[in-house]
Amino acid sequence: MPESISAEEVIAHFDTVSFPEYDLITGHQIEYPQTEFGGFKLDDPATYHHEVLPNGLTLIVKSLPDNRVFAVNVLGKNRSANEAPQKAGITDFVNRCLEKGTTTRNARQLADDLALIGANVTLYDNPWIPYDDRYTTRRYSFMKFETIDDYAREGLELFSEIAFEPSFDSVEVEKVRRSMMAVLGRKTGSPRNVARNLFFESLFAGKAFSQPIMGSPRTIGSITPADLKQHHAGFYSPENVIVAITSGKPIDTVLSWARDILGTRPSTGYTSATPETPAPLTTSLTAHTELEKEQIAIYLGGSLPGANSEESVALAIASSILSERLYLTLREREGLAYSVGSSITFYRNFGWHYCSMATASENYQKAIDGIIFQIEKLQLDGPTPSELQRAKNRIWGRLMSAKLSAINQAYYLSVDNYLGRSTNHDQQLLADLAGVSVEDIRRASRYFRTSDYILATAGKMP
Repeated sequence: MPESISAEEVIAHFDTVSFPEYDLITGHQIEYPQTEFGGFKLDDPATYHHEVLPNGLTLIVKSLPDNRVFAVNVLGKNRSANEAPQKAGITDFVNRCLEKGTTTRNARQLADDLALIGANVTLYDNPWIPYDDRYTTRRYSFMKFETIDDYAREGLELFSEIAFEPSFDSVEVEKVRRSMMAVLGRKTGSPRNVARNLFFESLFAGKAFSQPIMGSPRTIGSITPADLKQHHAGFYSPENVIVAITSGKPIDTVLSWARDILGTRPSTGYTSATPETPAPLTTSLTAHTELEKEQIAIYLGGSLPGANSEESVALAIASSILSERLYLTLREREGLAYSVGSSITFYRNFGWHYCSMATASENYQKAIDGIIFQIEKLQLDGPTPSELQRAKNRIWGRLMSAKLSAINQAYYLSVDNYLGRSTNHDQQLLADLAGVSVEDIRRASRYFRTSDYILATAGKMP
């Protein structure tokens, strides 16, 4: 509470103040203030450093004096591309084993030592929280660590041990395997998860991105502790990781620690596989998995240019506008959807998009027609100026909101580097957002194909 206002004054104010009352059943015109994109400014007082250590590890450090949190994100490059088809899901398996013990500490000791410095470690998304998979992707893996700056060096040493010196104890490996099998069993009954995996199988047929991130009961059941050790040694070798650190400590101090702790790890000569571009579509492809459900999940989309294309920002805005339209029409106005939206993802030289929707089985064709209609309407008419402004505000606001925490700042620094972007990408993004016009959206939306697309569905087909 502001020091100039006492609690008694606040109570007295609300005892006497009156507020207008509106009967929303009979209707009332509520005027909202106009929001204009372009008023946003990014004043970034942080300092940055980027280098590749002699062992091949990519290191990014962000120092912000007012920050009191020490946060680290480790990004493993090209997750699915570096998994053999018969071992799909092995990276997820590895990450789930990291917290189960290192070469010098067992799981209980690790938990105790992390608690002593108030540290948090996140190695995979929580499968029991709906939609808690925003960071899980076929492109890369992540490991997140945060503690307070007072324990920065101690924390970096402990996290480095967790990330790079796991024991893969056979007893703990079997516990992790059982938990993964339970999650996989639950996912096989989810129309949303089944349809999404089917979409990737169709779009990336015969390529690494066709594999499910978590694997299958067959692949997870076949992976041995020796397989885990071998995959970890290569995939998380210095040459294949990006480490981003945010802290209030001076850059030189953090660099000294990182070089001592991370830079002394031996390089392995590991050569990372790169994802393959999806084959161009000349006609629509459909795939369906029948499930004993009363609903059906729909994924409709295709491939796009990559993160570094001139149209990437316009494509992101177009997807946001389309998502809003789908929600307002198919869910709110027509009541067809349990959930609906448009999503877009970029790799360096290609990307993909899909419109996803969950609906009652009897609404299937209406849903497909509704999605295609909204895509074609955006292509023909383009967005209104207010839609364009809202989408720009939404993209920028959500990104800045996501970056409020130090750990997410580290996460996005590593992702930007992975995608070939600079450490000041936010400044460039702000300028690019401001420059996108209505015509740019109309032109970019033509990548959302309505005559040659992937249609993946799971559930009860009418």
